[in-house]
Amino acid sequence: MAVLPPDQPGQTGPLPLHPMNVSDILDASFQLLRANFRAISIIIAVLVVPIQLLGALAARSVYNGNSVVTVINNAANGVPTQTNNSRSAASTISTIATILLVPFAAGAISKLVADSYLGIATSPGEALRAAGRRYFPLLFAWILVHLMEVLGLLFFILPGLLVMSLSVAVVPAIVMERLGPVKGIRRSWGLDRRRLWGILGIALLTGGVFLVVDGVVGVPFEIAGFLVGLHWGWILLFIGRVLSSVITLPLGTIVATLVYFDGRIRNEGFDLQILSYRLNH
Repeated sequence: MAVLPPDQPGQTGPLPLHPMNVSDILDASFQLLRANFRAISIIIAVLVVPIQLLGALAARSVYNGNSVVTVINNAANGVPTQTNNSRSAASTISTIATILLVPFAAGAISKLVADSYLGIATSPGEALRAAGRRYFPLLFAWILVHLMEVLGLLFFILPGLLVMSLSVAVVPAIVMERLGPVKGIRRSWGLDRRRLWGILGIALLTGGVFLVVDGVVGVPFEIAGFLVGLHWGWILLFIGRVLSSVITLPLGTIVATLVYFDGRIRNEGFDLQILSYRLNH
């Protein structure tokens, strides 16, 4: 079913309403991120900050909280490094929280930026409620896609990359069209298959941006945390991971949402539907 905007100006200025190349998608992604940064930050604070807090707390017992310098000196003097069994339990809790909450966060951000792209003003609360109504399809699709990616990577890597490319638009398809997990995956594959290699390039380029952002924003805090010792340095880990997440998770979701719209424009004339609606209202 087509998603058409009401007759109101967009929040983000002119965005490409035509088949998009890599440059169009990246430029529009940063426009959408800037325009919706406050609302996205609220979603991150509600859903992602708790995950990062658990992860940072899980790391607190690494090396018994000692700094990496102390650990190296102890190793040089033949003093064994003790481990803490609570670390594995905390890490497990953090991993489970990630699986449960990241698809929800991605769905909420996708709803927010998709509406922004179409010129619809949507609040963080409305986006969270929309994602909440599709929570289980988002969760099951997230699990299915990642299982297929892992299996594909085991078979000479390329099949896993192809699954990743075909599945880029799963989250926006599920949220915007209210699909189940399997139909959402099939919808994404149907939209993406004709531009598979181009989408793979976009995904790899976006991954490269993530590495740069994490290296600039997250890694310095992580290094500082290990130098201080994670008994208190976990706070630095937490800050670095949150700052990195504020950029990487939304940017990845925005790119996926634009790939979804690009697929609809190329395959279904979605741009013409929008233009026709605006001319008649």
